[in-house]
Amino acid sequence: MPENKLTPEQHQWAQKVYRHLQWKFPLVEGDPHEDDELEEIPLDDVELNTSSLSNTEDAVEKPVSELEARKKAHDAELSSLYKRLKRIRKSIEVAGKRSKVFTEEDETQDLFEAAKALGEEQIALATEVSGQKDQDGFHDLGAIKGHLDKADHYLKTMQAAYQKGQGTAVEELEDLKKTAARYQQRVEEFHKERAPLTNWSVDLSAVDSAYSAALDNFTEMNRAISGYVVSEVNRTLDVAKEKLAQLKEATDSAKRYADASGTELLLKVSIAERTIKDLSEQSITLDDTPDQLGAFNKAHDEAVVEAKKANDAVLGKRGRDCEAALTKADKSISHMQQILLLARTAAAESEFAPSDDVDETFLQQLADDVSTQEKIVDELNGQRDLVKNHGINYPSFEAAYQSAQTAILGAQAALLARNGFSAQASIHDVRDAAEDMKDYIAEAESALEVLAEQIRDLRRALEPLADKRKDFEKYAQADEKFGGKQLGRFDAVCAEVSALIDYAEVCMQGQRVEEADQAVGNSRNGLKRLEKEAKSLLWMPQVSSAATEDEAREMLEKAIARVRADVQDYDKMRSVFRDNEELKIYAHLFDKAADYVSQAEDQLARKRFANAEDALDNARVTLDSMEIAYERGADTAAKVEGFLADVEAAKDRISTVYDQGMALQNPDHKNDFLSYNSIATDFAFQVEGLIADGRVKDARAILSNLKVALANLERCVTQKPPKKKKAKAELKATEAPVQEQEIQAEAVDPKAAEQKELGQQLDQIRNAINTIFSQARPHCVDEYVKDLEEAYASAMQQQEEASAALTAGDLDGARKAASSAKQVLSVMQTIQDNSRQILTSLLNGLSEGATYYDTLISGIYQKRAEFDDWSVDLAQFDSAHNTAQETLRNLHKAIKDQIAEHAKTLLDKLEDDKQALEEAYAETCENRDMLRSDLIIQVSDKQTKLSQLFAQQYRFDGNEALLERFAKQHAMALVCAQVMLDNLKAENGKEVENQFAKFDECVAALEEMLKEAPLPSAENQTPEIDEDESIAIGIEQTYRQLKSFGKRKDLFKNKEDLAEYNSLVKEVETYLQDAEAQLGGRDAKSAFDKVEAAMENVRAAFERGQRTAATLEAYQIKVEELADTINQLFGQRSVIQDDDDMAIFVDHNETASEAAYKIESFLKNGKITEAEVQFGFLRSLIASMERLLKQQVTKQRKGMFRQRRGAIRRGKKK
Repeated sequence: MPENKLTPEQHQWAQKVYRHLQWKFPLVEGDPHEDDELEEIPLDDVELNTSSLSNTEDAVEKPVSELEARKKAHDAELSSLYKRLKRIRKSIEVAGKRSKVFTEEDETQDLFEAAKALGEEQIALATEVSGQKDQDGFHDLGAIKGHLDKADHYLKTMQAAYQKGQGTAVEELEDLKKTAARYQQRVEEFHKERAPLTNWSVDLSAVDSAYSAALDNFTEMNRAISGYVVSEVNRTLDVAKEKLAQLKEATDSAKRYADASGTELLLKVSIAERTIKDLSEQSITLDDTPDQLGAFNKAHDEAVVEAKKANDAVLGKRGRDCEAALTKADKSISHMQQILLLARTAAAESEFAPSDDVDETFLQQLADDVSTQEKIVDELNGQRDLVKNHGINYPSFEAAYQSAQTAILGAQAALLARNGFSAQASIHDVRDAAEDMKDYIAEAESALEVLAEQIRDLRRALEPLADKRKDFEKYAQADEKFGGKQLGRFDAVCAEVSALIDYAEVCMQGQRVEEADQAVGNSRNGLKRLEKEAKSLLWMPQVSSAATEDEAREMLEKAIARVRADVQDYDKMRSVFRDNEELKIYAHLFDKAADYVSQAEDQLARKRFANAEDALDNARVTLDSMEIAYERGADTAAKVEGFLADVEAAKDRISTVYDQGMALQNPDHKNDFLSYNSIATDFAFQVEGLIADGRVKDARAILSNLKVALANLERCVTQKPPKKKKAKAELKATEAPVQEQEIQAEAVDPKAAEQKELGQQLDQIRNAINTIFSQARPHCVDEYVKDLEEAYASAMQQQEEASAALTAGDLDGARKAASSAKQVLSVMQTIQDNSRQILTSLLNGLSEGATYYDTLISGIYQKRAEFDDWSVDLAQFDSAHNTAQETLRNLHKAIKDQIAEHAKTLLDKLEDDKQALEEAYAETCENRDMLRSDLIIQVSDKQTKLSQLFAQQYRFDGNEALLERFAKQHAMALVCAQVMLDNLKAENGKEVENQFAKFDECVAALEEMLKEAPLPSAENQTPEIDEDESIAIGIEQTYRQLKSFGKRKDLFKNKEDLAEYNSLVKEVETYLQDAEAQLGGRDAKSAFDKVEAAMENVRAAFERGQRTAATLEAYQIKVEELADTINQLFGQRSVIQDDDDMAIFVDHNETASEAAYKIESFLKNGKITEAEVQFGFLRSLIASMERLLKQQVTKQRKGMFRQRRGAIRRGKKK
């Protein structure tokens, strides 16, 4: 427990808070102190128990035996108080960690904190008193007990406050538990949807990861609920909401992939069935070869069976079974093609060979190539387990294998069609796919080799660490408790690491690359833990429980001696520091470390081994900080040397331009030059003086001013003088004598003047070297960095040699070295120019990339106008666009500021922002399409409602006024319906929704009028007459409904649906005739019941037809949009430069156009299912076209950068 640091004011405050809150929350009864006494107790004013005090004079007179007895009783009671002190201190410490149970509004927390502060204070006072003895060596046991009683009371108050806070938390947790249960139920419901997805080749890792994260959060939540921590429960509930959304998103994504896979497999099954049928028709060529015909029929039957299995599997939502069946079907199809090819080859060699112009030898060579490549692919596929265990490339390997199989079938089909060119292209695709498979296998094999080498390295690293066991055994012998524990930990970690390495080796031998790699990673982590265990041997073990006191003392003394020696060594390193502030920090750390060492020695002398160990650990931590401070100081010292070099260079530059400045004819320029020369020289001396005084930061600031002054000084020499004017000419004439006198005065000592001028030139050279280096270094790239640094070092060396020669009076040597320094300075200038060219080229490329993405993003955002007439949420779309625009602005700013690396990062981010914008656009389109479908269905329902109302207009017979009003409102409703249909075709959803209100008003008016003209009443008629009239009215109404339906039966697009509707109508008409014949008889009611039952079927069929028509209309709009997309993509084909990619793109375009035409044909015939299948196929083709365009754009951008970089490098070589 740390010593109490409460001030008297804090002590009084804590007591007042405690008194107030305890009065407000009387949690603990039996406070041993009155309120006034509690408030007035000073921090250090605790009366001693006089009964325990010893009178020294009396003690001398008492017998020794009595003193020893008192001492023994005293020690026994003191030991008991020490145990109680330790228990209460630990209890307060543990209870203090439970403050999280209190809510923000719970005032009991203030009572808890006040009791904790006062309890810790009493423990600190008891500890302080326990360290004090009187002259006879006795402690004040009464004072210790009094402080412990108070601390115990405060502890009980803390426990009572905690219980009250816990009760409050329990109440709040009731509702939170219900919310948590709902979230957990939702998570389990989503996870149940995973089971059907396992039947498809869909990556479910995202689903599993989201589910696992959700469960981990629920574990934290349950832990917080068990601990009654309301704030933590609220936090985990927020996280649970996020995890639930992530799980839903992952599950929905997996479902979409499964649906897309189902569509693709359905298409593959259709292609396989069509191929089998086409090959079957070619079997007539095998009539003359019974053996081949038998083999062909066998392969044909197998292919048919597997295709049937694949079809059943895909319809049964079993994607994996469908893929397996398709693979077998493809094998049988390939066998059938090979049989036909053999028969075709045999026929070509006979005298009845076909008389076309195809080279049979060439076709035979291609057939042989196909056969060879198929064998190679099968052999490579035999190693799929190796790639699968590698884990990384298995999906790509599987895709390459499927591509190879498809290309083989295509090649054989082309050979059967005697199309050598197409077969050759397919064989090329097979070779490419086989090469990809080889690459994936080679990568997996390489991974195995790397793993084998890593395992050998791990074993080599384990050996020296395992040898440390003998050292742990020695400590275990000295200290069975601590040393044995350390040895056990070391053995456990060592055994774990050895087992992990063995497991990695087993996985490697079994070619389980992914598992072996994970085991290797775990082994490395285990080695790190083992190294930490072994590092404890560098110092002493925890000797607080050593075997003997002498051994503990000896080990601590050695450890303290080592640390003190290290502290003294660090003290000798002070001389490296050049900055006074850093030296002060280092000196402070040294004093701190030395103090900790002294504390360790003091605690060791008092036999407090644990405290000595703590102090020694603090000393080691401080030594680590001293090492960091020393490295910082050494780095600053190195920079100081550079600063001094900069100062010398500045002096050289000043000397270099001095002669040129003195030769200036313009007086204004010359005065400016002299002023800047004086300022620069003064700055140079200031920097040197500040560095000598240890003020490095101030020197750095003056050095920056020196560089500015040097630049101005050189500008005075290089700028052109203004045109001469008469006034200035006269002034110059008057000043000429003065100048001549100055020149004559300076020319008194020619050698000294020459030496001075040469020194000034050297200063100018040094300044120029440093200026160019400081300006060019930030913009250098690649190899230019090294070239610039070498040239800078060479130039500075030449300048220093010139300065040394000048100091020695060797003017010729100084001139020669100065000339060499100028030559190197010219090289540095060239390097600077080349670096600027590269930077400019790179920034130009980045600027072009920014323009490209700006155009793309603007083009996508222009499509926002498509949603202006629809009530869809555009927040996500606008947010994605704003993000992209922000990135664009930052990119332009980075280019303007010439921050190339940051600009590259932003350009890469723009690609992600563009994709996010495209996804947001696609999602918004989907929402608009869903809204359009809903509106179409609503309009259809409203039309149906209007038809049902119109069918009841017979009720106005004889009431011309109501009939006229009804017809008027019905006409208005028809106009609204037509307006709605027109707006749907015009893509104006908002106007459709606006027409709903007008339409509903007309319908409401029609319904009100129908209420005013009810069905004829039959209360005054006999039952027989009433029933006959009712049946007659029902028959008439049914005829009118049939007539109304008949006028609109053209909405049926599907022939089967129309035939079913006509059949149902004929059935109703038959029942109507029978009801009319039975009218007035006993069987009239039963006959009319049959009419009503059959009429319900007619209405249901008509409503189905309406919904089908609405769906067909929505699909028709969708296919028109997809056709426009195809045309737009095809219009961008100019960006594709590769011929093979262009051929693939054109083929995709043609296939997509054909699919769109098929969809339109299916829609015209009302075949929705077939149209939906083609929709999936068409979307995949459009996605492939977009991917090809994107890849080409990326290739062009990368090629542009490589071309520019290559041009710059070629220019450099020249």
